[in-house]
Amino acid sequence: MDVEKFKKSSIGDLVAIQGKDAFGREYDHFAYVPAPLPSKISLTDSTWRLLADAVLELGILSGEGNRLPNPGLLARPIIRAEAVSSSKLEGTHTTLPQVLQSELFQETPSAEVTEVLDQIRAFEVGVGLIKQGAPLGVNLIKQLHRILMQNDARWTDGDKGEFRTRQNFIGPHPRATIEESTFVPPPWEYVVDAIYNWETWMHNEKTAHVLVRAAVSHYQFETIHPFLDGNGRLGRLIALLLLLHDGKALSEPLLNISPYLEARREEYQDHLRAVSGTGNFDPWVCFFLEGIRTQATAAVEKISALRLVVQDMLETLRAKKVRGTAIRLAEDAIGFPIVSAPDVRDRYGVTYQAAAQALTIMVDSGLFTSVIIGANRKVYVCPAVMDLVTKL
Repeated sequence: MDVEKFKKSSIGDLVAIQGKDAFGREYDHFAYVPAPLPSKISLTDSTWRLLADAVLELGILSGEGNRLPNPGLLARPIIRAEAVSSSKLEGTHTTLPQVLQSELFQETPSAEVTEVLDQIRAFEVGVGLIKQGAPLGVNLIKQLHRILMQNDARWTDGDKGEFRTRQNFIGPHPRATIEESTFVPPPWEYVVDAIYNWETWMHNEKTAHVLVRAAVSHYQFETIHPFLDGNGRLGRLIALLLLLHDGKALSEPLLNISPYLEARREEYQDHLRAVSGTGNFDPWVCFFLEGIRTQATAAVEKISALRLVVQDMLETLRAKKVRGTAIRLAEDAIGFPIVSAPDVRDRYGVTYQAAAQALTIMVDSGLFTSVIIGANRKVYVCPAVMDLVTKL
């Protein structure tokens, strides 16, 4: 960590640290301890204007989502696209089709796909708890961290869902020394007080708009880095859950932020470190708001396109006097663009023969294509929907 960048910080302090890292290498360095967040976040006029634009786009997104018969169907691919992209930011590379196929067959996936599936599970549990009125605080984030890390063999069960009790740091590669790190978060002894201060600010700072609170609280969470691992994925999830928790900004999880951040990974990381060094939140908040606005606008375009795809499929089927399961496949294609005959049988409670017949109708109508994958397993893909959801 470049200590000189943080020496004059107005919102945190450097403290000396000594010890041994996970590889037994001794270190004598410094860690950055953020001060509690200020009661007022100063923003420029241009950032205020950007905030208004982002709020407007989120409102349009909510309205467009409500035009769908079942907004929850759309949330399914959006959550999965968020998980894929969020994991890519941490160096784990997989694809949305791989994730959907793994879920479809309930098979033992690769370590990369498993990580994404755990992220999806954490997101869905978080959304469910927030909708049930659970507070977005320490207890919830510990629960979500436990889900997020449940299949990570690198850490013991005592590290999953519990704040760290040893030093960590952010390095350019897995075996980097602490001196090579790009950032060293506070010593573990500071974590509990820091995270409870973070929780208090996140809920009590009512003068800041929820989008600003999401940006600033995300910075603080990433700076504290309260867990040994998974902080980035969890931190981005928390930012989205905060918008849902507020209720006014977002009523359904129809927004993802990680694709925007993934495309600007270095800029994203530079902004977070710059806040610590300069004490100026405005550039980071501006960057975050631009991400919200951009992703909301893109989501509206995709939702509109998906709605038209489903409408066209239904018109095609009805022109052929098709009824029953095939109609339901078209209606649900937004959430389930990859299916199998057993999957259709179980989801709709029909016989295997009826499921196979409905899928044949979809293929013959040019709406689905059949693909053989793996050990002679047949899946059915809706190309028009798949093309759109992979770009969410």
